[in-house]
Amino acid sequence: MPAAVCGLVFLSIPVWADDHAAQDAAVSFARTYFQQWSSPNVTALTYLDRMLPDHVRYFGRDLDHNVLMDAKRRFAERWPERRFTERPDSLHAACDERGVCTVWGLVDWHCSSEQRNATASGTSEFSFQVQDGKAMVAEDGFVVSRGQALAMGKPGPVLETPRETRPPAVRPEPKPAPPAEQASEPAPAVDQADNYSNDDIPGLRALYLAHSSDSRWIKDWLLSEKTFLGTGRAQGAAATYDLPDAGGRNLQVVQFDSSQGPIACVMADGVPTIAQGADVRIRGIVTFFIDRTMYLTGCSFT
Repeated sequence: MPAAVCGLVFLSIPVWADDHAAQDAAVSFARTYFQQWSSPNVTALTYLDRMLPDHVRYFGRDLDHNVLMDAKRRFAERWPERRFTERPDSLHAACDERGVCTVWGLVDWHCSSEQRNATASGTSEFSFQVQDGKAMVAEDGFVVSRGQALAMGKPGPVLETPRETRPPAVRPEPKPAPPAEQASEPAPAVDQADNYSNDDIPGLRALYLAHSSDSRWIKDWLLSEKTFLGTGRAQGAAATYDLPDAGGRNLQVVQFDSSQGPIACVMADGVPTIAQGADVRIRGIVTFFIDRTMYLTGCSFT
């Protein structure tokens, strides 16, 4: 496979008097972050060591400063030449009364290692929570294009529809349960009828690939957290590979085969041992597609 690619700290701070000023500070923070993270290792790591607080919520995990710095340092050593370029038109920010601002958007990245003769590039949707415009207290995001920057072609008629009137096409309507089930006790969330299944994969793929050039649509897609519950056949060690991402982590991916195309799970905490050829029940969040492959996060297996 080709290579590609924190509890929230509440500080005692003044309340922002001007929301626009807070938003501008958060956007400026993101730009500075990517500029510094694109610098040589000594400069980049010195900046991160100064900017990261004692605890950070990092891709859904609570990490202390030293643990996160170790992860960033390993990534920098693996990819000593890095270039991160945010897309100005994609940047948005929203702030609360405590001065905690969420800033999100798209960033194109290209990483290389002359020593390892390796390169990685793509586009990610990033999300930072910034305290008082000065410290990142949470980081999250997803790779939306791997191997090349996400193309931002001219949108078609559907994308030109005013957002207020655009139909909520991010996911189909939940499948109605049979009358007998509607009258019974609710089933566990993992078995509810509105989860996507293998039969839904072609429709999800077509929907994603048709709209992935629209950064606003991508944001809505990610926030909707589409739950997949289906099956795949394990392919063994040959279908496990690394996915370096723009957040500074080396994630592992385990890929399964299915009648509707490959299913890949991005694993933050290691790859489970599953016998080759085993049929596995997979639950996860539909995140993005690359060609025919559907990528899930937060996977569990039975």
